[in-house]
Amino acid sequence: MLAVAAATQVPNLVADTRPLGDEKKFFVFHQQGVSVDQARTDISVCMRYVLLQTGSGVGIVPPYFIPWTGAPGPSQPQAGRAANYGIIGALIAGPLDSGLNRSRRQMSMSRCMGLRGYSRYRVSEGLWKELNEINVAQSVESQAQLAAGPVPGTPKVLP
Repeated sequence: MLAVAAATQVPNLVADTRPLGDEKKFFVFHQQGVSVDQARTDISVCMRYVLLQTGSGVGIVPPYFIPWTGAPGPSQPQAGRAANYGIIGALIAGPLDSGLNRSRRQMSMSRCMGLRGYSRYRVSEGLWKELNEINVAQSVESQAQLAAGPVPGTPKVLP
């Protein structure tokens, strides 16, 4: 984890000149007085369960692995809702699946981090993608640095 922490660049929210994205979709977390280690732990715990809930958790490696403790189920995760409705369902619902998964992920992360006392601050869509569309370890580290750093200069999202 130390190699990841050393290699991670924390984005400057103030220097990002792109317009702010939708407050319900594009945000980062922050809590005054929290340490980077605590923020890393909180984000890791929330992200583990969110990734498993949304079906994006296939291929999660330690330390982000959570052992299976439930009853036996299907051997292969289904590709999405469209897979249940054949080719027509895939054509109609296919483009919606990625947006629905992102919405589910963001709502779950907001709820999980909110219960731990974190506030949300708006960011641009481009910056949000930079923070979340990298590997899990780098994403957790970048977000932990932002969560424990100075208060973001962007508007706070009200609950």
